[in-house]
Amino acid sequence: LTEPRLQSVYNSFVRSSPSCRALAPSSFAHEAALLIKRCSPSATKTAGGAVDMRNHWALIPEFLWAIRHSYKLEQEFFATPLNYDLELNTYHSAHTRDVLFGATYVAYSAKFSGCIYMNPEYTPCKLNKLLSWAISASLASSPFCAIAVFPKWKNEKYMSMLSHPNV
Repeated sequence: LTEPRLQSVYNSFVRSSPSCRALAPSSFAHEAALLIKRCSPSATKTAGGAVDMRNHWALIPEFLWAIRHSYKLEQEFFATPLNYDLELNTYHSAHTRDVLFGATYVAYSAKFSGCIYMNPEYTPCKLNKLLSWAISASLASSPFCAIAVFPKWKNEKYMSMLSHPNV
């Protein structure tokens, strides 16, 4: 946990909106400990199931920097307070308590707008769901640009969706 990230997470916690009060937050130290625990291997996700850290990949910083600046990214989907891009103002998480640290919960309820970056869990089910959702959103009248990094796994359903004209 770098000092700039810790400072950002702390600042977001201090500024958390009154709507977060329903979560009955404790101290920053306690909530940060819970955050680290829920992002650790085998932790349980809000929606059920265990976190598998093998499914959380990261781009090398130089590559992400090039994407962010070339496409003017505005939002990140499927991030946590521990890994969201500090240069973006908006990130969406799969954990309800991440709103205490500035996240929006749940990524699938957010509307695509502007240019976004998505880094979901790398499981066939999650990748299929994300690509289907993005294709469906692309058929709406509001234009957007989505950058998503997918592994090239042969024989997975999402591989055939990559040939959709809006992808």
